[in-house]
Amino acid sequence: MSLKKISTMTFLAALSVAAAEFSLQDQENRLGWFFAPGEQVNAALKLDQPQQEAPQLLLTDFFGNQSKIPVEFTPGGNSVRFRIPTDRQGYFVVSAPDLKLNQPLAVTPDNSKIATPASPFGCNFHLTRISYNDAVREVEIARRAGFGWIRGGQFDWSSLKKREDMDQQFQRFAQLNEYLRNCGLGVLGSIHYVAQYASGAPEGSNYNVWSRVAPTNWSDLTEFAARYAKECDFINHWELMNEPDAELFWRGSWENWTTNNDRGIIRDAVTYHAAGGTGIKASNPRAKILYLAVTSAIPEGATYRPFLKETLDAGIASNFDIMNLHYTADIAEVRKLLAPYDAADRPVWVTEIGTHSAAGSSERLQLIREIAMQIEQLAHGASKVFKYDLRNDGTTGYHEDNFGLIRRDFSPKPNFVAHSTMIRLLHDARAAGLLNIVDAADAGYCRGYSFDSASGGSLNVVQLYLAPRATVTLSTPEKQLIVTDVMGNSQTVDARNGKITLEMDDLPLFITGKITGAPGEPVYPGDVTVRTYPMTPQPLLPNGSFEEGSKYWGNTLGKVGKVEIVTGNCVDGDKSLALTSIAPGPKNFLGLAHQKIDLRKLTGPLAENEYASFKLTGFCRRENLVGRGVNIGVNYYDDTGKRIRWRESPYRAGSHDWCPVEVSGDIPKETVTMNVVCNVAPQTTGTVMLDNLSLTIEIRRKPDVKKKE
Repeated sequence: MSLKKISTMTFLAALSVAAAEFSLQDQENRLGWFFAPGEQVNAALKLDQPQQEAPQLLLTDFFGNQSKIPVEFTPGGNSVRFRIPTDRQGYFVVSAPDLKLNQPLAVTPDNSKIATPASPFGCNFHLTRISYNDAVREVEIARRAGFGWIRGGQFDWSSLKKREDMDQQFQRFAQLNEYLRNCGLGVLGSIHYVAQYASGAPEGSNYNVWSRVAPTNWSDLTEFAARYAKECDFINHWELMNEPDAELFWRGSWENWTTNNDRGIIRDAVTYHAAGGTGIKASNPRAKILYLAVTSAIPEGATYRPFLKETLDAGIASNFDIMNLHYTADIAEVRKLLAPYDAADRPVWVTEIGTHSAAGSSERLQLIREIAMQIEQLAHGASKVFKYDLRNDGTTGYHEDNFGLIRRDFSPKPNFVAHSTMIRLLHDARAAGLLNIVDAADAGYCRGYSFDSASGGSLNVVQLYLAPRATVTLSTPEKQLIVTDVMGNSQTVDARNGKITLEMDDLPLFITGKITGAPGEPVYPGDVTVRTYPMTPQPLLPNGSFEEGSKYWGNTLGKVGKVEIVTGNCVDGDKSLALTSIAPGPKNFLGLAHQKIDLRKLTGPLAENEYASFKLTGFCRRENLVGRGVNIGVNYYDDTGKRIRWRESPYRAGSHDWCPVEVSGDIPKETVTMNVVCNVAPQTTGTVMLDNLSLTIEIRRKPDVKKKE
């Protein structure tokens, strides 16, 4: 199914004299502000009242270059006509300062012809959460970028409260499934979580509990999977579960979860995989089954450990055809663990990879990080990578709302153009090795990856690190190389005496032609620890063992909880702390908070290439914790006292004796103060006991790669 051709006349509507926004012509399945180079697009800006002077329209490209857009305007009129510049590729913003107009647009070649299942590039969607027309629009925008695969086209098993709802759900999405059947892209089927009618959670549990607890009868899952594979017989690749190594997404059987039986919880995930796979194969014997879509904490596991080894010991290798992981998991380490089970040579798919453009990031940083992440995973042996995700989930500054290549209003981000460029160059490429070009730059250092493209020959990706800009010298046997930037603009560079010289910043470059690196494998500079706090016997976390009672600690639970000091049965010393949340539990994330640490007073000013990291350790004991559970973590605050970020261990519930707990991470540069907390999730009841909490802070230095003489 193809979209109707974009209209050659685009209208812009002014809300008032001082404000205007683009408004697209009503047209079925229209893509929006995505144009091909050289496409003629006439536009009109309509003002709400006549003006004597034409508003000034500006075109700003991704690199900040600005130019005026010629307009046609009759004094006393309320319509401004102009042609949208499409003479060069890239990401642009059309603005009118006096009208507060700020419209992004993308000028890229249409990659639809290379958007096939042979492509190594896929994208994540939430197609069943939006209207059919919006779903089609999202897929067609992704096709234009060149993505060959779709993940997220189906509803979850957990959307069913009753078995009888199954027919209704399949009927509800029949039109979407028919579109996906004929769209020409590869579709990765997904079966996640647990339906309410099948869950082993107690009656009255909320969605985040019952949807993550294993079914009491595994045949319910087999029945659903068989029905799904039959209804979607065009899907030949299936993924079972989503990040089950994390407690947030999987809890195993009710008994295993409430007793914190990690080994049992992991083996419950293997049973889920087998039960779902059996149903899929019954309806579609040709189907390929993917391994559990685990987090980047694999091979060890995020919450339940050692996750990969335990699933392999439980026999999962006989039930999957493709290894499946998320983000930047270590593919080499994964293959080592797969080897004894004759699974090391199976394809590896990275079915979620990406980052966001908010909460300390930016649209430029998102672009840089995501291109690097995907190139690195492809270079290390991934067969396919699936960008998470196509469209922003919301319009807030919350990081989860900002993972998209396009915004919620369907306008492009710069990252859309960068992905279009990467896919166009690498859609038929295979990894050919790492380039040892570490010392190619006169400041910072370089990473380089080599690919063999069936249509373009040798293709390399080069990126500069630890320097805002540098002169990079590369060796080549070629007389000329073609250098393409992330916006898709190419130039031919002549080689002199077997070398080319490039001026680079932190944006990656795509180079067509052979590059010769230094002998051996690249060895990249690493961070080093400069100093560690505490530097004296005085702890950073006074009274972390609670031998002084609750001194330095504050109870934020109020009337829905209490804090007690308990003697006996402690990890060390005579006392521990017990935090009890009474029914119905808190409405928000509350619990226990330690007094704030003045980080800047502690460490003093950090050098430009230094950063701080922390490690929080301790022991906890849980008694009849029901709900999402409890964790420990740290909060970061800026100079106004506003919490800017946080880092926490996984939430755990149930009952168990003393066990170690740990959380660590880098501290944001803008942090002024921080504190340690024990968080009780909303509606959680029961008791958690804490002892021997200890905090250390390290100052780490990035490699000091100085400019060469």
